[in-house]
Amino acid sequence: MSRNNEFRLRHMLGLMESHAEAVRTVTLATQIIDQQVSGIIEKHADAFEVVQQDELRLGADIQRRRSIAFLFLVAKTAFDLADDEAVDGIFDGGDDFGIDALYFDSPEDTELPITLIQGKYSSNLRGNSVFPENEVAKMINAVDALFDPQKPVNLNTRLNQRIEDIRSFVKDGAIP
Repeated sequence: MSRNNEFRLRHMLGLMESHAEAVRTVTLATQIIDQQVSGIIEKHADAFEVVQQDELRLGADIQRRRSIAFLFLVAKTAFDLADDEAVDGIFDGGDDFGIDALYFDSPEDTELPITLIQGKYSSNLRGNSVFPENEVAKMINAVDALFDPQKPVNLNTRLNQRIEDIRSFVKDGAIP
């Protein structure tokens, strides 16, 4: 075997080992997140049931519960929220304009921080899962409607109120 071919073979083997390591890392991270989601379902079942049972349409569907628990995990991790704040910002369940979670604070020096979350939970990360294009379009429409007080929104009651709160802050001079 020539030195050039040997180099190529070693390079390809190195790439394959790197790919295998990346796959192991993704699999490990997925397993950890999946365990955390399961723990949230057990630990916070009452909060999800009492606060938003009807709106979130939880029922006995374990995938729905896992999806909501994943949103809870993302919100708590990304924004360092208390449990009740994280639950309160979750709207996933229909009539939600593609907004699965919405968090904002009161304006500070006319700045209004707003975070919209559209999430899809899957414990299968084999590369064949995709984020549906129509969900992206829904979120774009949601952002458009959020900042256009002329656009009527007919969403679930809690989300309607949040949108009206944001619109009011903007009307009073806050800048998102």
